[in-house]
Amino acid sequence: MSKQTRALVAQNIRNFRLRLGSSPEEMAELLNISVDEYVERELGEADFTSAELFVIARRLGVTMEQLFTPGGGNN
Repeated sequence: MSKQTRALVAQNIRNFRLRLGSSPEEMAELLNISVDEYVERELGEADFTSAELFVIARRLGVTMEQLFTPGGGNN
């Protein structure tokens, strides 16, 4: 994934997570990774795997497309 796409996806995930009221700790547990690994991904410093993105989208109640759309498709 390009750096720009990674940053977009990371920002959308963070925004959706905050709207839902979920913590980084909860998300890390859901993905079975450490909180540090989750935060690194959510900051756009590392890629989420496609499997992780699928799980995240389901948890956040959004589509995969919304994760990759500027503003999460809420423009």
